[in-house]
Parts: sequence; structure tokens; C-alpha cells
Amino acid sequence: MILLTTPPPTTTDDFTASLRTLLAQAITLKPDTVTADGVFPALNKLTLNLTDCLPLDHPTIRWSDGATGGAVGQFTVTDFQLRGQPFGDATRPIEIDASARLCRGEFIPADNGKTALRIAAATDGQLRVSVTKAAVEAIALAEANKAAAAQGVQVKEVQVTWQSQGPRSLSLEIQVKAKKGFFPTAAVRVRGRLDVDGSLVARLSALSVEGEGMVGNLAAGLIRPKLLQAEGMNKSLLALPLDALKVTGVTLVASPDRLTVEGQFEG
Repeated sequence: MILLTTPPPTTTDDFTASLRTLLAQAITLKPDTVTADGVFPALNKLTLNLTDCLPLDHPTIRWSDGATGGAVGQFTVTDFQLRGQPFGDATRPIEIDASARLCRGEFIPADNGKTALRIAAATDGQLRVSVTKAAVEAIALAEANKAAAAQGVQVKEVQVTWQSQGPRSLSLEIQVKAKKGFFPTAAVRVRGRLDVDGSLVARLSALSVEGEGMVGNLAAGLIRPKLLQAEGMNKSLLALPLDALKVTGVTLVASPDRLTVEGQFEG
């Protein structure tokens, strides 16, 4: 459940304004990010258009795992659409496409007098998230430089390759070229495995790192503690909790230049 920062809505305008306020805690917004058709609480259509919106570096959105009572209100949406074509900036775009029918949401009392929004039902839910290899490399380059900058090491290039190991698994190899001061550029190679389970939770395992030359070994030494922290780490690929809904039919499709995760949800 997601905690509201406004009172439970009573009109369509209130509802769209409340959703915009929630989303603004996690992403930048466009004028058409939230649109709704129909009279609240029985909406004909709800569309979240995340195209060209950017994730915030420090999101403030809050979640609640518990409730203090029954629903104090609810709403229905006949047709729900979520689009991000793409979501994110030009160097790290992610394509998101989700839809569902006959959705129902509930407003639940939460701790500290707050109200939480809960997804209670949906049918025919479809989810597709896709990212290019170039975007993965850009993300990896930015994160590697964050880790290495304190030691005066500059990561110059990141190359990622992957190979499918089954319907929800793939092997990864990341080659990093790094430089320190006047020393020549050296290479670091990271290997690992990525698995996505039936609940859209990703897990990294079998992580290892090797460096070439003095600079490469130094960079590998900086990266290795991060890998130890990431080994076995689980991270949900969902930006929002599905609450009462269940995910089925999850697949991870790996082509040479793109990764795509697909699944269905309902409940």
C-alpha cells in the first residue's frame, strides 16, 4: 500500500490531483501524466503517461505494510493504462507498458492517522518492461564512477554482454575500462548471473571481479566489496506494489541489444 499525502479524494479532479501529488514524490511530471475519464468513484479510464518523465534521485514516496481498519472508501477503473515510451532521460531510457481491466482500489486507514491506497482487484493485467544494452551500460558507467571517484579512479567505458540461461535467467559479463592519474587505462571484468522469479523479483548471484594491471587491480578492489554486498540481493522490478494481485507467466527475453521482462497479473 502507498501512503497518501492528501485526504481521500471525493471527485475525479481530487483523484487525479492526489495521484499527481503521489507521483511527484518519485518522478518529474508532465501536464498529461495523469488523466482520468468518468465520474469518481466509477471511472471509465485511468491513464498514467510516464513518457519523458524522470526518476528523482531521492524519492520521498512512502509505503505501508499494515492497516488499522477496513476500507474507508473505494473506486473502480474499467480500463487502466500505464505508458512510458520511454521513461527516463535520453541516455538511460526504459520502456514501460502495462494495462488492466476492471480495477478496484481501496483507501485504508494506516498508522499515524494516514490513509493508504491499496490495489484490491484487477483482471487481464499485462506488464512489459524493456531496456536497451546501451541504457544498461550508461547506468553501469554512472554507478561505477560513483564508487571509484573517492579513490581518484575514473571509469572511462563499460561494455555489457549477456546470454540467456532459461526463460527467467541470464549470465552477465561487464568489462570496465578505468584510469587513475597518469597510469594507463586498465580493464576490469565483472561476471555474474541474473534471475527473475515469478513475482518479478530480480536476484544477482555468482558475482566475481578480475582486474588487469595495477589500476585494474585497484579498481577491482574497490568494486569487490560492492559485489559482496550485492551477492544474493533481491530487488523488485515493480515500481509500485501490486497488493492483492498475483503475477503469473513471467519471462525474461534477452536479445543481443535489449532485455525485456513480461508478465501477467490479476486478482
